[in-house]
Amino acid sequence: MSYPYLRFSASALLLAVSSGCFAVDDERAHFLDLRIGVSSSPSPDITEKVTSGGASSRFDWQGAKSHGVQGEIAAFGGCLHPCGGSLVLGLSLPVARYDSTPAQIVQDNGTVFSTGSQKLRSGTAGVDFSAGVGWWSSQDPEEFSFYGELAPFAGGGGAYGETAGLNSAGNLERFSGFGYFYEYGVRAGAFVTERHVIAGITGFYVAGSGQVDIDLSNGGKSKLTLDRDGFGFGGEVGWRF
Repeated sequence: MSYPYLRFSASALLLAVSSGCFAVDDERAHFLDLRIGVSSSPSPDITEKVTSGGASSRFDWQGAKSHGVQGEIAAFGGCLHPCGGSLVLGLSLPVARYDSTPAQIVQDNGTVFSTGSQKLRSGTAGVDFSAGVGWWSSQDPEEFSFYGELAPFAGGGGAYGETAGLNSAGNLERFSGFGYFYEYGVRAGAFVTERHVIAGITGFYVAGSGQVDIDLSNGGKSKLTLDRDGFGFGGEVGWRF
């Protein structure tokens, strides 16, 4: 699923809402949701480039866990129109953590390495912006109602990563560093609301990439590339104003 496709999908959704729902300006109910959520998030596929003494090698990390844990705080708002659709805008602050320990590390010349007892992690923290549509069965946040949401998103922030290498004594050691990441995708949610409380399940597709630079011993440098492409799911709970 490419970025142009996601952009086209978002444009089509917003056009449908604006032409079908916002042609009439009366009887609209504004809303704002403050939510917290936890989800299973697809782990990045990691490749590593190590440069030392003017020479460089590429390594492919294989066999790591497929999903990590992501938590987020989010705010979503819009206008609930009697026609049944709403333009929804959102901002979320996701923080993710992954066990990136590979079963094996394969060098570009075919040599296979192991991380031994070293457990390697990676993670991200950033901000995502969303724009999509919502549907509901009641405009009154006091009433029991159903609410559905579909929203493309894009964002980015800071990334963290670890790698294993030999220290000055020749022993295997863990090294870490920081970098950046970006992501984009589509999220969907199915919620119930009653007495201003909103709770439900969410699913999403996400793609993106990132880079982490790590200083090794003896002046060596490691560059991790973190590529993500997959599906996640979770739940959210919050308060509808």
